[in-house]
Amino acid sequence: MPAKPTPSRRRQYFVSKGFQGAFIFKFCLVVFFGTVASTLLTLYFSCNSLTSDFSHSRLIIKCTSQAIMPSVLMTNFIILGLVTVAVIVLTLFASHKIAGPLFRLNKELEDIAEGDLTKVVKLRSKDQITVLAQSINSMAGQLHAKVSDIRDSVEQLSQILENEDKGGEWAGKLEDVKRKIDTHFKL
Repeated sequence: MPAKPTPSRRRQYFVSKGFQGAFIFKFCLVVFFGTVASTLLTLYFSCNSLTSDFSHSRLIIKCTSQAIMPSVLMTNFIILGLVTVAVIVLTLFASHKIAGPLFRLNKELEDIAEGDLTKVVKLRSKDQITVLAQSINSMAGQLHAKVSDIRDSVEQLSQILENEDKGGEWAGKLEDVKRKIDTHFKL
């Protein structure tokens, strides 16, 4: 029984630092502004009520918002820290699932643009853009077949002209075309 291939794992989680950093920063800003809004709303809705407090053997009556402000601020500060850490970790992994395949796809497309039509884009099966990678592989395969067909036709014409020894000039031009195809494309 053949062994199951082990899935490839990316070891570098910051694949596109600019994209992922901005992605994480925006989520952290949402958490921060949510915490500030929660604090302000809590204090606003509690400002029209009174609270009694017993401290240092004295009974003190205060506005509720002033009485609870230290507790609300400390609680929200702690929650903000914990949630920010969780958001950073979660968005790093989420952005990694997006940026990693896009980074790999970009590198593979650069090779195809350089003329390597044998290139096959390989992504992990769980990556989100596997359908796009399959379409690119199909496109590269079709281009490979078409350019190979053109090159074979040029080769056949070149041999016919060379065998007939009538078209020395044409044979040279066809060889130039074949050389250009071989220079620009990896078939």
